[in-house]
Amino acid sequence: ILQVTNQKIDITMTDADDDDVEGEITIDEDTGNESTVIKLGLGIKKRVTMNTHAVQQKLQATRLIFEFANNLKSSMFSYLSDCYKTLTQLIVDKHSVDIRSSAISAMTALFKAYLESYEKSLCNKQ
Repeated sequence: ILQVTNQKIDITMTDADDDDVEGEITIDEDTGNESTVIKLGLGIKKRVTMNTHAVQQKLQATRLIFEFANNLKSSMFSYLSDCYKTLTQLIVDKHSVDIRSSAISAMTALFKAYLESYEKSLCNKQ
């Protein structure tokens, strides 16, 4: 699950063809890329392409971390540090407010799991 969160989300902007329709969305099933045409003004049209499959995978991973931490609590102790490192990166994800929001929720569940681990003396009380 944590490896999925390291995927790079590529975003590109290229000149659109004259016959491309503004707002038209195309999906490349092979790459997971989704693109749309936007108009910038003065007749300039651009095609914006983003790997939305990677965004969805990152979002799903944050939801899974939340569920694991919320349900396993202190049983998840050995994974808390790695999950923390992962979530701190996702909380500031620049591509998706949903990823950021889900990562914050997961961090809350992770913190509760840590507190339970602390109470059960699974970690150092320093």
